[in-house]
Amino acid sequence: MKTRCVFSAPDIDTAEAALHVALHMGIQPDHAALVGRPEIEMTQMPDDEKEGSPTDFMPAAMRGLIGGGVVGLVVGLLAMAIPAVAIPLVAVLLCTLVGALVGGWAAALAGSSVPSEVRRDFRSEIEAG
Repeated sequence: MKTRCVFSAPDIDTAEAALHVALHMGIQPDHAALVGRPEIEMTQMPDDEKEGSPTDFMPAAMRGLIGGGVVGLVVGLLAMAIPAVAIPLVAVLLCTLVGALVGGWAAALAGSSVPSEVRRDFRSEIEAG
């Protein structure tokens, strides 16, 4: 189970100090991040302390792969069941593969523009500084 703790700091120095204390206490560097307004992140935060992936790219791509694969499988099975079309089983697998690829690609494109969960949940606090 994943537990996320989010803290708000009044300024960048306090946030950096809290991050360094957390890292000193044993929090893994990959499990800690500073998130701020874009202009603060670009100018005041060191690169190694910035959030690694600020978008919903990978989760959206996985949902798209699964959803597209299911839709491709259903379309392929329906085409196989219709006597006038009567595609072979290999074509059903091809429909599933194409559906998964197209679904994953489309969802990944959409997910790349969606901010991360932390940014969505704490948008007003981040914009306030």
